[in-house]
Amino acid sequence: VILPFLVTNLVGLVSGFGGEKFMPLMASSLGAVYSLLILALVMVLLGFVLTYFVSATYVKIKRGYILNPLL
Repeated sequence: VILPFLVTNLVGLVSGFGGEKFMPLMASSLGAVYSLLILALVMVLLGFVLTYFVSATYVKIKRGYILNPLL
């Protein structure tokens, strides 16, 4: 998804023009892509933490272990 923006910026740098000459909304589009990437990373990390918390709580109740839910 980001590769076309990077290629356009490279062409702009080589030719001496800014990337905004080719694609006027490139900065805002690239910012939107980066914000979606950050949102996805936060959601994955939050899902991992919540899954670990729930499984650790279950194992603590069931067996008494808290550090490693796989034991």
